[in-house]
Amino acid sequence: MIHYSDMVNLFPVLFLALLGHAVLRIFLGMALVYLGYSHFRKNRIPLTNALIAGWPFLGRFSKVMAFELAFVEVVMGLMFIVGAFTQVAALVGMIVSFKMLIFKRKIAYPIVPSPLFWVLVFGTCVSLFVTGAGAFAFDFPI
Repeated sequence: MIHYSDMVNLFPVLFLALLGHAVLRIFLGMALVYLGYSHFRKNRIPLTNALIAGWPFLGRFSKVMAFELAFVEVVMGLMFIVGAFTQVAALVGMIVSFKMLIFKRKIAYPIVPSPLFWVLVFGTCVSLFVTGAGAFAFDFPI
């Protein structure tokens, strides 16, 4: 008879547990930096036009909103990559991903990632907020 306490992990590498958080943090940071860079450099005008189409009353403020979105994505991604203030970046990431899940219906443009991407960002940010930065970070491990 097998009990749940008798189950053995197939790959018992618990000493690599802190690396798992670092891998999550670094890959999320790289994705956000790439996304922010593409919003800032390549797709700033189409993103501005998509914001104007979604909210016509914004007018000229949509240019500022597109810049702010790109700036927040790049800064948040760099904070994740470096591992500085990871829990603050994760909290901001949860807020941004939640807002993008709500606003995706208004911004119907292929530049903005799908809701599935933002759900994955939200889940990863929750994990990093609870567990901390992991190895190779300026933050102290929890």
